[in-house]
Amino acid sequence: MWGDLLKRCLIMITSGFPYGMSETYIESEIIFLKDRFDKVIILPIELDPQAPLMRKLPDGIDYCNVSEKKQSVARTRDVLGGLRNIVSPTKYLKYDRDEIGSNFRKRMFFEYFCNRSVRSYGECLKALEQYDLSEYGSITVYSYWFFATAFVGVLLKDHFSEFCSDVKLISRAHGYDVYEERNALNYLPLRSFLLEKCDAVYPCSDVGTNHIVSRYPEYSDKVKTAHLGTVDSGLGKQSEDGLHIVSCSLITNIKRIDKIIDILEKLEKNGNYNIKWTHIGDGNGRAELEKSIKAKLKYTKTEFLGNIPNNEVYDYYKNNAVDLFISTSRSEGLPVSMMEAASFGIPIIATDVGGVCEIVEDGRNGMLLRERASAEEFAECIEKFYGLSRSEKNEYRDNSRMLWEEKFDASKAYADFFPVPSLSRY
Repeated sequence: MWGDLLKRCLIMITSGFPYGMSETYIESEIIFLKDRFDKVIILPIELDPQAPLMRKLPDGIDYCNVSEKKQSVARTRDVLGGLRNIVSPTKYLKYDRDEIGSNFRKRMFFEYFCNRSVRSYGECLKALEQYDLSEYGSITVYSYWFFATAFVGVLLKDHFSEFCSDVKLISRAHGYDVYEERNALNYLPLRSFLLEKCDAVYPCSDVGTNHIVSRYPEYSDKVKTAHLGTVDSGLGKQSEDGLHIVSCSLITNIKRIDKIIDILEKLEKNGNYNIKWTHIGDGNGRAELEKSIKAKLKYTKTEFLGNIPNNEVYDYYKNNAVDLFISTSRSEGLPVSMMEAASFGIPIIATDVGGVCEIVEDGRNGMLLRERASAEEFAECIEKFYGLSRSEKNEYRDNSRMLWEEKFDASKAYADFFPVPSLSRY
């Protein structure tokens, strides 16, 4: 017997949210889901079993850490299983056989990816045993990434379809899960398979959409840009004197936070500037960055806030004068950190990579530089901004806020992504 046609359930597959410090930007989206579904269940699949719960979710949102073993142990077993599959291939190999060819590393990555996804699917099924999902007339599986979570979503969709007549699978797509060149093998597994099985795929930028469609034009009707968004906390303040620059990201090689130190060093050599730099975010390279700061910077005030909850990032922008947001990353999707800054009216200086050009318009609300721009080129842009009049700086700030209102206000972005259901559809 089918479930109540009026009852809708959302199964959201994440990497770690709401545990740990990953995927902080989902906090802005999750508040819109409760009123659009009768049941919302979040299943993070890439955690250690004892990962701490770091987010406060709205009442009515269920969540479960599905991981049964530490990720290091589980993924080692996934690799070993991949070695066995070299002899006995999985049924999914037919989708990527031409792409893999005779490349052994690609084949191993493919087999590992399949084993990892199938394992996570089994863990999700166990976690869902506590629910009677047959009472729902509609089930939407929502993968937050177009990678392993999407493969898990495919398997869940097939499972739910055995007892529910209305099952859909949608997936977002961001950066590493869109651009093959960000993978060391220049390869992402099962692209055509995932596109075939998903009902819709939503890259977070037009650049990402164009990338996928150019490679898989036969699925162009399924791929549509859906910007992420951030909540409105009002305009921020600017410094009365000097310049306060903020960066916000994980500390990884791709983000190139060390380059910001080189830029600040150039500024110290070029003139007597009153500059403070704050970095929000953490990573394994933090200690080396702090050593580099001591060695290279004499006059610039610096602070590392580490990983802080999303609401504290907003509080920081509300309570501190911030004049510029900077990003030197060599690859991006469309950074939520920039949306957050723009919502407070903060101008942005950044490399023109991924979808950054959709949040930063050169000369309007910030400055765009080529991906390989030198520290000197960045320094020249900051010097230019430093020398602007208050009215000129205010124009940049007004434009930054305006651009955010046009494209990245969460109340619009997420309301459009999951509209309130109409009874007429039933």
